Amino acid sequence: MAGTHRALEQVKLWRRDLLQGRVPDVAELVGDGPAISLTLPWPWDGERFELKQLAPVTYLVGPLGSGKTRLAMALAAALGGVFHELDRQAPEKLSEDAETALAWLLDDGATKSDQLRAVVAAIADTAGAGVLDLIEDGIDETTQLALGAWLRRYADNERPLVVMTRSTAVLDLDAVSPGHAILYCPANHSSPFEVMPVGGRRVMRAWCRVWVRRRRGRGRRE
Repeated sequence: MAGTHRALEQVKLWRRDLLQGRVPDVAELVGDGPAISLTLPWPWDGERFELKQLAPVTYLVGPLGSGKTRLAMALAAALGGVFHELDRQAPEKLSEDAETALAWLLDDGATKSDQLRAVVAAIADTAGAGVLDLIEDGIDETTQLALGAWLRRYADNERPLVVMTRSTAVLDLDAVSPGHAILYCPANHSSPFEVMPVGGRRVMRAWCRVWVRRRRGRGRRE
């Protein structure tokens, strides 16, 4: 179902581009292989994991102990990107792109802090893919709301983001941007899977429980 939802959202994006006079990339239309293919690390059993498409922003979610951090590190390695840990530090001087992003966030109500500067620098100054451990760490809720709004505007396919979060201020399930993705790590260490950002938090939780029960049943039959 998540795959169908993603396909429909992609068609909407292509239609919007065409109406605005932009021709979609041929590579996007053909889809000649997975964007990511890797072997899942511990606590999984070395299963193969693939994502057909990589969104500009992929939110990585799941309960404590589900393997999110190890998956985030594996994704960074597979993408040739950078994994930004919780002890990330802000540089003394931000780049022009980072200063622009920080100014937008402050105008939107964010509180200026070293933690926010470090997050903005990690996003704006990473040359390729950026993977961030708990993006909301050390950041107040008002700033998280501004950061969530800024992420919803992010559309740089050349520098995709994977953002681990437990914050409903950062990840508002009723306002996820078309083309963005949510990757869920189940508590029982089944393979991670993409979920649909529809109907609010309760619906996503219910859908995840149903999916996990089905996977458990399938495992018993196999």
